[in-house]
Amino acid sequence: MRARLTPCLLLTSAVLLSGCASPAAPTTAPSGTPDTATPAATTPAPTPTPQDELIVGIDGVTYEHDGVADEFLFEGAGEAEDLLVAIEELTGRPRTGEDIEGPYGGYWGTSYTWDGVKVIVAGEHADRVNVAVTAPAIGGVPIVTEDGELSVGSSREDAVAAGARDGWDADSDGIADWLEVGELEVPGTNSLVNPGGVGIMFVLLGLTGDTITEIQSPGNDFSDM
Repeated sequence: MRARLTPCLLLTSAVLLSGCASPAAPTTAPSGTPDTATPAATTPAPTPTPQDELIVGIDGVTYEHDGVADEFLFEGAGEAEDLLVAIEELTGRPRTGEDIEGPYGGYWGTSYTWDGVKVIVAGEHADRVNVAVTAPAIGGVPIVTEDGELSVGSSREDAVAAGARDGWDADSDGIADWLEVGELEVPGTNSLVNPGGVGIMFVLLGLTGDTITEIQSPGNDFSDM
């Protein structure tokens, strides 16, 4: 959202000097070096500073700040810890975890919740991560999707324009309450939506009415839970 600049037109008026007199004797031009116009000094335009952003992608979260990009993948040893530390620093709040019970009992994972963001760490070695975002920013840093176009507060129209497709119709009213954006094939998986096809992962957009109120990642079409 750039400010619109209104061009200004600078008008200058010329003054015409004239006189009525009898012809005068030729005058001699004054000696000396004629005045030379000095070019006005130009100040180079400042280089825009990239805005800090937290980018939610299909396979990880990227924190862009101070000209660098820190990437936190959703799978891999140590990735969860690094992401949790980054969010602690952004929010200024330490983590508080709550254990999640699996569908058949026993420990499944841990949920860490801050205002506007939740991180779920699962797996025997805490090597799988899911994130859910319910605020447009945390710690003053905007949270956007990978293309930079969508955030909490964006409209359904914005999402469709960015390539989102219908996902889950939670209340069966014929209008999708969850949209899917992006697509990443996962070799070795089978899609439950497209029989015979390879499973895919994507970013999920939860809507209330026609407004995005939640961003989740990763979503997929090959898990039944």
